[in-house]
Amino acid sequence: MFALFVQSSTPNTVSYLILGYVIIGAIGLGYVISLVIRQRNLKRDLEMLRRLQEEEKE
Repeated sequence: MFALFVQSSTPNTVSYLILGYVIIGAIGLGYVISLVIRQRNLKRDLEMLRRLQEEEKE
C-alpha cells in the first residue's frame, strides 16, 4: 500500500513553468500596451482642450 504513494521520480513540470511565464508576460505586455494607448488618448484630449481654449480667447 505504501508503494502506491512513493514515486520513483519527480514529475516533469517544466511545461507548466513555461506556460506560467508566457501568461504573465502576456498580461504584462497587455498592460503596457493599455498604458501606451491611454497616454496617446490623453495627449490627444489635452491638445483638443488647448485648441478650444485658444478659440475662446479669440
